[in-house]
Amino acid sequence: MESVSTISEKLVKLNSLAQDSNDLYDQWGRDSVASMELNRKMAWAQLLSSIASSEATEELLIRPLADFFKDKDREVYEYIVQHACDEEIHAQIFEKYVKKTFLYSRKDRSLTDKLIYDRLFKKVSAFSKNRPIPLMLAILFYEMCSDYFYKHLLKVAKKDKLNNLAHIIAQIDQDENRHRAGIKFVFKYYVNEIRPMDRIDKLATYFLLRVIWLDVNTGSYAFYNKEVVENFKTLGLDSGEFYDFVNKSYKKIVTDIKSGSLH
Repeated sequence: MESVSTISEKLVKLNSLAQDSNDLYDQWGRDSVASMELNRKMAWAQLLSSIASSEATEELLIRPLADFFKDKDREVYEYIVQHACDEEIHAQIFEKYVKKTFLYSRKDRSLTDKLIYDRLFKKVSAFSKNRPIPLMLAILFYEMCSDYFYKHLLKVAKKDKLNNLAHIIAQIDQDENRHRAGIKFVFKYYVNEIRPMDRIDKLATYFLLRVIWLDVNTGSYAFYNKEVVENFKTLGLDSGEFYDFVNKSYKKIVTDIKSGSLH
């Protein structure tokens, strides 16, 4: 088991990497899409706008963790605040890129935004004031899915010669890898130093993981994500393959919770 000091040192190092990462985003601007087909432009614009919403949502999940650790551990608190800031920056970067490159700005909110983000996550945040474990593992699940998705999206961006977008995606993917490591450290710190995971934590985690699963679901029956699935198809992304990965990741976290291997 890693000591508190070791975990704190690793979180401080991850925070320093975050500062270096955020300084890079300003150098990448718009890409030229004059020769790109209209339906492909729209697919990129809509998909990137959806990603921006997801990044902003992840920030909503992270903020309550910062509140929880504010008076408990300075290094953990500062890491979580930086993690939340990273997600906010990611959302802004994608929104800015879409406006400049595709002259597109989403005005309407999706059914997922209204039902899951606006209503459910507010209740989850209130619950997490005293029980942050479900949020930690939900964030871990998000990061696992993001890493897989960004690696495939990067290939498509390079294929379409969206060079600035490719740089942005590659850098954000590095951030997500850092976040995944960081939230694991925070989880280990909590269960080993503050309170072990109990039955209520597990039940709440299973529920929240399933909510996240619904959010990122690209299965054929996910009617609320129809636009996302169609944009996957237009850009040549395999929605079925992503759906399979999401399922495997969900099952892995559930299995790890039951076995205690996450500790």
